[in-house]
Amino acid sequence: MYRREHRGFGIHLSIILRRGQMYLDRELEPLDVRAGQIPILRVLGIKDGIDQKSIIKYLHLDKGTVAKTIRPLIHKGYVIRKTNPKDKRAYQIFLTRKGHEILPVVRDAVNRWMDALTAGFTEEEKETAHALVSRMSENARDSLKISGSSR
Repeated sequence: MYRREHRGFGIHLSIILRRGQMYLDRELEPLDVRAGQIPILRVLGIKDGIDQKSIIKYLHLDKGTVAKTIRPLIHKGYVIRKTNPKDKRAYQIFLTRKGHEILPVVRDAVNRWMDALTAGFTEEEKETAHALVSRMSENARDSLKISGSSR
């Protein structure tokens, strides 16, 4: 049900997403890294060698998007893809030394964007905003499960 208080909420979320992509693309241009590649790099920074199916599940992306996003990272020498020895049909993705070297730069760019988004917020407001956005993210994931088109 559409309510008056929801008017503009989606627009604000869209602006934050688009501006964040523009900001991160600009900040990471010297590395030739795009905003859409950051989640995969960050996941690999936590769990290097994860298989593509796990990346898909963790980031709630489709198979084609993950493959298309990983391809340029391989070409640029940030990651390598190896056949999973436990399942020859699956691939594991690993950061290269070059990939490990850029992680702090990527993290710093993301942190600067988050600082810009929360400028003027108290620590309590930052924690509240994070908690609310996290809940919305979970609700979005759950809404696909309810409709039957879960990934």
